[in-house]
Amino acid sequence: MVRILFLLLSCLPLAAALTESQRAADFEALSGIYAKRYAPANWKQQALGVNIFDTAPWLRRVRAAKSDLEHIQILMEYAASFKDTHTQVFLTTNFRADLGFYCDLYDGEVRIDAIDRFLLPLRTYPFAVGDEPVSIDGRPALALARELERNVGWGNPRAQLRYAIQALTLRPQSEYPF
Repeated sequence: MVRILFLLLSCLPLAAALTESQRAADFEALSGIYAKRYAPANWKQQALGVNIFDTAPWLRRVRAAKSDLEHIQILMEYAASFKDTHTQVFLTTNFRADLGFYCDLYDGEVRIDAIDRFLLPLRTYPFAVGDEPVSIDGRPALALARELERNVGWGNPRAQLRYAIQALTLRPQSEYPF
Protein backbone atom coordinates (compact mmCIF):
# COMPACT_ATOMS: atom_id res chain seq x y z
CA MET A 1 0.00 0.00 0.00
CA VAL A 2 2.82 2.39 0.88
CA ARG A 3 4.52 1.63 -2.46
CA ILE A 4 1.36 2.43 -4.39
CA LEU A 5 0.87 5.68 -2.49
CA PHE A 6 4.51 6.63 -3.11
CA LEU A 7 4.15 5.84 -6.82
CA LEU A 8 1.01 7.96 -7.11
CA LEU A 9 2.55 10.89 -5.24
CA SER A 10 5.72 10.75 -7.33
CA CYS A 11 3.61 11.19 -10.49
CA LEU A 12 2.07 14.49 -9.30
CA PRO A 13 4.85 16.67 -10.75
CA LEU A 14 4.16 15.13 -14.17
CA ALA A 15 0.72 16.74 -14.21
CA ALA A 16 2.02 20.22 -13.42
CA ALA A 17 1.40 23.09 -15.81
CA LEU A 18 4.16 25.16 -17.35
CA THR A 19 5.31 28.09 -15.29
CA GLU A 20 5.11 31.64 -16.63
CA SER A 21 8.85 31.67 -17.35
CA GLN A 22 8.63 28.31 -19.14
CA ARG A 23 5.78 29.61 -21.31
CA ALA A 24 7.77 32.75 -22.09
CA ALA A 25 10.84 30.69 -23.00
CA ASP A 26 8.67 28.44 -25.19
CA PHE A 27 7.26 31.43 -27.05
CA GLU A 28 10.67 33.06 -27.39
CA ALA A 29 12.06 29.84 -28.88
CA LEU A 30 9.21 29.71 -31.41
CA SER A 31 9.46 33.38 -32.35
CA GLY A 32 13.25 33.04 -32.59
CA ILE A 33 12.89 30.23 -35.11
CA TYR A 34 10.54 32.37 -37.18
CA ALA A 35 12.87 35.39 -36.90
CA LYS A 36 15.81 33.35 -38.23
CA ARG A 37 14.13 31.07 -40.76
CA TYR A 38 10.90 32.59 -42.03
CA ALA A 39 11.92 33.81 -45.48
CA PRO A 40 8.89 35.98 -46.38
CA ALA A 41 9.03 37.99 -43.13
CA ASN A 42 9.97 41.27 -44.83
CA TRP A 43 7.45 40.77 -47.60
CA LYS A 44 4.70 40.03 -45.04
CA GLN A 45 5.57 43.29 -43.27
CA GLN A 46 5.48 45.34 -46.48
CA ALA A 47 2.48 43.70 -48.16
CA LEU A 48 0.27 42.77 -45.20
CA GLY A 49 1.54 44.91 -42.35
CA VAL A 50 2.37 41.78 -40.34
CA ASN A 51 5.52 42.25 -38.29
CA ILE A 52 6.66 38.88 -36.96
CA PHE A 53 9.54 40.58 -35.16
CA ASP A 54 7.25 42.64 -32.91
CA THR A 55 6.76 39.96 -30.28
CA ALA A 56 6.14 42.19 -27.24
CA PRO A 57 2.30 42.05 -27.44
CA TRP A 58 2.41 38.30 -27.92
CA LEU A 59 4.82 37.85 -25.03
CA ARG A 60 2.51 39.86 -22.75
CA ARG A 61 -0.35 37.54 -23.67
CA VAL A 62 1.85 34.47 -23.11
CA ARG A 63 2.85 35.72 -19.66
CA ALA A 64 -0.81 36.38 -18.78
CA ALA A 65 -2.01 32.93 -19.97
CA LYS A 66 -3.95 31.08 -17.28
CA SER A 67 -3.37 27.57 -18.63
CA ASP A 68 -1.20 25.56 -20.98
CA LEU A 69 -4.08 25.34 -23.47
CA GLU A 70 -4.42 29.13 -23.49
CA HIS A 71 -0.65 29.34 -24.04
CA ILE A 72 -0.88 26.98 -27.01
CA GLN A 73 -3.83 28.96 -28.38
CA ILE A 74 -1.65 32.10 -28.33
CA LEU A 75 1.18 30.28 -30.14
CA MET A 76 -1.30 29.15 -32.79
CA GLU A 77 -2.65 32.68 -33.21
CA TYR A 78 0.91 34.02 -33.51
CA ALA A 79 1.72 31.65 -36.37
CA ALA A 80 -1.69 32.21 -38.01
CA SER A 81 -1.16 35.98 -37.94
CA PHE A 82 1.38 35.53 -40.77
CA LYS A 83 -1.51 34.60 -43.12
CA ASP A 84 0.52 31.75 -44.57
CA THR A 85 -0.76 28.23 -45.22
CA HIS A 86 2.81 26.91 -45.17
CA THR A 87 3.33 27.39 -41.45
CA GLN A 88 1.22 26.47 -38.46
CA VAL A 89 1.54 25.46 -34.81
CA PHE A 90 -0.10 22.15 -33.88
CA LEU A 91 -0.87 20.54 -30.55
CA THR A 92 0.24 16.91 -30.48
CA THR A 93 -3.06 15.10 -29.98
CA ASN A 94 -5.48 13.02 -32.01
CA PHE A 95 -8.60 14.09 -30.08
CA ARG A 96 -11.35 15.73 -32.08
CA ALA A 97 -14.91 16.83 -31.44
CA ASP A 98 -17.35 15.74 -34.14
CA LEU A 99 -21.05 16.67 -34.07
CA GLY A 100 -21.87 14.37 -37.01
CA PHE A 101 -22.92 17.12 -39.42
CA TYR A 102 -20.75 19.44 -41.44
CA CYS A 103 -21.10 23.03 -42.59
CA ASP A 104 -19.83 25.34 -45.29
CA LEU A 105 -20.42 28.86 -46.57
CA TYR A 106 -23.19 29.39 -49.13
CA ASP A 107 -24.17 32.89 -50.28
CA GLY A 108 -22.58 34.39 -47.17
CA GLU A 109 -24.47 32.12 -44.76
CA VAL A 110 -23.46 29.03 -42.82
CA ARG A 111 -25.37 26.00 -44.10
CA ILE A 112 -25.28 22.28 -43.37
CA ASP A 113 -23.77 20.53 -46.37
CA ALA A 114 -23.42 16.95 -45.07
CA ILE A 115 -24.90 14.80 -42.32
CA ASP A 116 -23.64 11.45 -41.05
CA ARG A 117 -26.96 9.62 -40.76
CA PHE A 118 -25.28 6.67 -39.05
CA LEU A 119 -24.49 8.99 -36.12
CA LEU A 120 -27.58 11.19 -36.49
CA PRO A 121 -30.61 9.16 -37.70
CA LEU A 122 -33.28 11.24 -39.44
CA ARG A 123 -36.08 10.17 -37.07
CA THR A 124 -34.13 11.57 -34.09
CA TYR A 125 -32.37 14.48 -35.81
CA PRO A 126 -34.83 15.90 -38.38
CA PHE A 127 -32.58 18.61 -39.84
CA ALA A 128 -31.44 18.39 -43.46
CA VAL A 129 -28.71 19.47 -45.84
CA GLY A 130 -29.23 23.15 -46.61
CA ASP A 131 -30.54 24.01 -43.14
CA GLU A 132 -28.84 26.83 -41.28
CA PRO A 133 -27.36 26.14 -37.86
CA VAL A 134 -28.74 29.08 -35.91
CA SER A 135 -26.36 28.89 -32.98
CA ILE A 136 -23.63 26.71 -31.53
CA ASP A 137 -22.97 26.94 -27.80
CA GLY A 138 -25.56 29.74 -27.71
CA ARG A 139 -23.65 31.87 -30.21
CA PRO A 140 -24.43 32.66 -33.86
CA ALA A 141 -22.59 30.19 -36.09
CA LEU A 142 -20.95 32.83 -38.28
CA ALA A 143 -19.74 34.81 -35.24
CA LEU A 144 -18.21 31.66 -33.75
CA ALA A 145 -16.52 30.89 -37.10
CA ARG A 146 -15.02 34.40 -37.11
CA GLU A 147 -13.53 33.65 -33.69
CA LEU A 148 -12.15 30.30 -34.89
CA GLU A 149 -10.45 32.10 -37.79
CA ARG A 150 -7.77 33.29 -35.36
CA ASN A 151 -6.19 29.84 -35.65
CA VAL A 152 -6.33 29.78 -39.46
CA GLY A 153 -3.51 31.65 -41.16
CA TRP A 154 -4.61 31.57 -44.76
CA GLY A 155 -3.89 34.35 -47.23
CA ASN A 156 -7.30 34.06 -48.90
CA PRO A 157 -9.98 35.49 -46.52
CA ARG A 158 -12.85 33.47 -48.02
CA ALA A 159 -10.94 30.17 -47.85
CA GLN A 160 -9.92 31.03 -44.28
CA LEU A 161 -13.54 31.63 -43.28
CA ARG A 162 -14.71 28.41 -44.97
CA TYR A 163 -12.05 26.41 -43.10
CA ALA A 164 -13.16 27.98 -39.81
CA ILE A 165 -16.81 27.18 -40.64
CA GLN A 166 -15.87 23.54 -41.12
CA ALA A 167 -14.38 23.64 -37.61
CA LEU A 168 -17.76 24.61 -36.15
CA THR A 169 -18.86 20.97 -36.08
CA LEU A 170 -15.63 19.02 -36.64
CA ARG A 171 -12.85 20.40 -34.51
CA PRO A 172 -9.46 18.70 -34.18
CA GLN A 173 -7.82 19.66 -30.90
CA SER A 174 -4.47 19.69 -32.70
CA GLU A 175 -5.60 22.94 -34.39
CA TYR A 176 -8.14 24.26 -31.86
CA PRO A 177 -6.97 23.55 -28.31
CA PHE A 178 -10.29 24.46 -26.71
